[in-house]
Amino acid sequence: LNPALDKVVRELDQAERSAEDAWAIVQEGLVPLSKAQKAALDTFAERREELVAKVKEFMVLPPLVNAAAGQNASRQLCTEAVNKIIEECKAQGKKFTDPKWDVEKNPSSILYVDKKTPGYDCTVGQPAGYKRITELVKDPVLFK
Repeated sequence: LNPALDKVVRELDQAERSAEDAWAIVQEGLVPLSKAQKAALDTFAERREELVAKVKEFMVLPPLVNAAAGQNASRQLCTEAVNKIIEECKAQGKKFTDPKWDVEKNPSSILYVDKKTPGYDCTVGQPAGYKRITELVKDPVLFK
């Protein structure tokens, strides 16, 4: 429960919201929680005053939290996001292209540090073209 409450307090602090908004930010999905952390907080559905009291306590005297406590939540959230992208791409029959890192639409922002032009000591020319790994290797495997 401590890692979940720690995340709630952090989000409240960043959003400049009061402890009374703890349940709301959890329900709004603003706190990145693992399934176990979400389940622990869901036990407060009928005891919201108790949740607010615990959050207020954590705001004043935060407990020690395992440094790796967020790793599981991050892994679970990342896996869910990637699986959602895979489902959407398969449903639409297309390959994924990161909208923030599209070398074909905006190569300068990807290739150059200043996102505009090569640096004064750049000895590499602009590539003649781009290919996906699947165009170069049949059935590529990232890890074995």
